[in-house]
Amino acid sequence: MAENQSRQLVLHLGFPKTGTTSLQDSFFPQVKGYLGKVSDRRIELEFTASEQELSRALGYYHSLPRNGGETLGELVERLPFHASPTILISNEAFCRWPVSLRPGAPWSPVNRPLPFEPPRKGTHPMIAFLAELREALPEDVDLLTIISLRAQQTYLPSQAAQRGEQSIGRIIRRLARSGDEYVYWDQVVHDLEQLRGPSKHLTLLFEDGLEFNAGRIVKFGSLTPKLTKFDLGSISHANSRSQGQSWNPAEPRRKADRFAPVLKKFARVFFRNGVPAGLGDAYLHARESLHSVRKVLSPLSRKPLTLTTRQRSTLQDYVRESNITLGQMLQRDLDRLGY
Repeated sequence: MAENQSRQLVLHLGFPKTGTTSLQDSFFPQVKGYLGKVSDRRIELEFTASEQELSRALGYYHSLPRNGGETLGELVERLPFHASPTILISNEAFCRWPVSLRPGAPWSPVNRPLPFEPPRKGTHPMIAFLAELREALPEDVDLLTIISLRAQQTYLPSQAAQRGEQSIGRIIRRLARSGDEYVYWDQVVHDLEQLRGPSKHLTLLFEDGLEFNAGRIVKFGSLTPKLTKFDLGSISHANSRSQGQSWNPAEPRRKADRFAPVLKKFARVFFRNGVPAGLGDAYLHARESLHSVRKVLSPLSRKPLTLTTRQRSTLQDYVRESNITLGQMLQRDLDRLGY
């Protein structure tokens, strides 16, 4: 690499449910310098697994206790600028909002908060992380940021459905009642532009479509394709930009077996001469049977999340001022896009 060649770190910050995964799967692997994911076999020839792990380490740096892990300066030193003058990282974890370090504390407004959990207010925690990152980077490395947004009335139901929530009404009521500012997009954009300056930050809207947004990313970051040119048409089918009125909840996730350790301890105390043969197998069989029944019945109990007229009005009232300000900042008519 020539000494006078400029270096830059481009961070695509998310949010989730804004086409981020589709970009990571179909577009970013075409970009020279994309760190990708450890599990992404398509780019192992460009970077080692250790270098790819930086995407996760930096993404979660501000939201997880570090417990003696690598410092930000040590992570920055491992950025592989020797292989590419531009490094691109995309990770939705940058958008996690840790309001508490307690185990199980939610980072998204679609999850029920823990008792006495404070609502998200003011500046997003990733802003402080990005400021610290800017200070840790060498002076000749430019930091560019990209954020993807989506209209709240499709963003919240889509994320809630993905996480298996059965109701959207209580989520909207909780947001409005507690004053949770997670979905105040204007605050996020304002803080990012203040941090890096408008020319070093790009705001994307989900409603514009993946192909359009990919083209803007290429131009903004002056990105180089791995091959002769970018194939933006290959991502046209990668994401369904449904603007429908309902979202189907995901399959319920299998929870960890919390009773097995208790039963095992009880059995050791009760059966002092040894646990009867087959007792453990009987428990496992019963557990699998219950799980099978739950899996069969769950589609019958899961109903699509649908915004009622009242819920839509409540949400629009809550984010109206934020969206007006955002529209002015972006010089866009956001009402037409459903904001």
